[in-house]
Amino acid sequence: MKHLLSGEYFDTPGMPPPLVFVEVKNDIMGLMGIVHIKAVIKQNKVAKKKAEERFLVDTGAQYTLIPKEIVDKLALKPMREQEFILADGNSVIRKIGEAYIEMDKHQGTTTVILGEKGDSALLGTVTLDQMGLIVDPFKRELRAIKALLM
Repeated sequence: MKHLLSGEYFDTPGMPPPLVFVEVKNDIMGLMGIVHIKAVIKQNKVAKKKAEERFLVDTGAQYTLIPKEIVDKLALKPMREQEFILADGNSVIRKIGEAYIEMDKHQGTTTVILGEKGDSALLGTVTLDQMGLIVDPFKRELRAIKALLM
């Protein structure tokens, strides 16, 4: 299974360690700052068809990745393709589109990666920024930022 974040991330030269680590069950290190959220995904704000998914919040990922099953179910449409570097140094090309995401009181349209078979659900920094959220790694939750208007 290909992930945009894996344990190999720490061995990649020139890459800083992420703020959110990969969850490994039964590992001696335990869970360190893992944040998962549940979100509702729709094609757009008024769409009736929707899907719920559990996302790993990945501060090392730029875009949110929607798994293929949801992409197909909601008929999310690609706008372009982009190359991405994986944690192990390999690169893949994925389609980019938009989706409407709802997380508690936060919602909006965001740029997403349209996942392929085996891709995992990730919530990236673009979505967090657009919704005014940051990761609290100690409480393992998302919280609203105190935005500056300057």
